[in-house]
Amino acid sequence: MLIDKRSILKEAMARAAARSIIAAEEEKRTAAANKHRHSVGAKRAEKTNDENRGIEIMAKKTAKETVEELKKSAETAVETVETEIAKIPEKTEKVKKAAAAKVTKAKKDIEAKADDVKAAVKKAGTTKKADPKVDVVVEFAGKQIVAKDVKDAVLKAYKKANKGVEIKTVEIYIKPEENAAYYVVNGDAKPEYKVEL
Repeated sequence: MLIDKRSILKEAMARAAARSIIAAEEEKRTAAANKHRHSVGAKRAEKTNDENRGIEIMAKKTAKETVEELKKSAETAVETVETEIAKIPEKTEKVKKAAAAKVTKAKKDIEAKADDVKAAVKKAGTTKKADPKVDVVVEFAGKQIVAKDVKDAVLKAYKKANKGVEIKTVEIYIKPEENAAYYVVNGDAKPEYKVEL
């Protein structure tokens, strides 16, 4: 029985050794596969890095070109602005001269019109003379009737009887024999349009 146990033990050890060898072999294969995978991954990573470097180089180149273009555009814009700024005094001078010419013309026009007005006023003052003051007095049967007083009495009587009516024309007829004056206002004659003198 002892032999059996030894042989079983030997067999078990042999199996364990075989398993260990198989496990070691498996580990070698896994390590080799991992190494291969890592090398492929490394190559891919290197390729990706190269591509990224290429993109980065292109981006830097494009950025540099863009910066150059922007710089040229800015320089052109600055030159244009400087040119326009240089023209400002010249343009300002032209505007000043044009404004001065307009002011001078306006002054001459005003002076000419003022002279025309002065001449018209002088002419009006010399040609039109004031009417002399005239009082009309009617004498009849020892009485004196002043025409202005009759006119004032007629206007007062008409305004009192016709409030708010505009008077455009007035005709007055004095009848000394009746000691009265009859009147027509705005072409309207009525028997009651009469004032006692």
